[in-house]
Amino acid sequence: MPKRKNSAAVALGRPGGKAAAGAGVKKLRRDDGRSAQCASAQGCAGEVGEGEESEMKAKVHVTVDTATLSRPSVERLLRQHQFLYDIVGTEPAQGDEIEASGGQSLYSLPLPDRATEAETAFVREVLDTVRLVQHPHLRAARFFYAHVLAGRAVFVTANDALFGTPRSVERNRLAALAKTRIMSFAEFERWCSEPR
Repeated sequence: MPKRKNSAAVALGRPGGKAAAGAGVKKLRRDDGRSAQCASAQGCAGEVGEGEESEMKAKVHVTVDTATLSRPSVERLLRQHQFLYDIVGTEPAQGDEIEASGGQSLYSLPLPDRATEAETAFVREVLDTVRLVQHPHLRAARFFYAHVLAGRAVFVTANDALFGTPRSVERNRLAALAKTRIMSFAEFERWCSEPR
């Protein structure tokens, strides 16, 4: 008798993210090396069998700092390397819209009019300052918070002034604080071409 597939939900937030209430939760290995969770009443049966965990292709959630980089160039890399992906930018696109694909989220991260206390505390930590009024990187730091809050996996930016240069102590500090990957375009290009 053929196995009946169920429609399991794959939670692609940070490790430990919550799945549907009351559902069985099974950790899976994602293509980007972080854990994901699969939630269903039958613990992912039919979606991923025992011993098949390494074959699962999870959708990678990428945020592009569109104040410093072009979103279409990042998307071309994802397509070229045949990733399942969800891509958003930090600023609304101006004339360089990307092609809509199934399951694609909004094209830019929403930024609320007013910051919450949690956002303010996070932004102060990112900017390493208590004074936020008219800080030159305030908007970029707020978008970074929106990226983290949404549980997205990769933040691609050319803003070395805020995020530090590739492999710098500052960039590593921010990546650890946010539990996300922060990459330059060149680092992202190498990451995409790594065998999985």
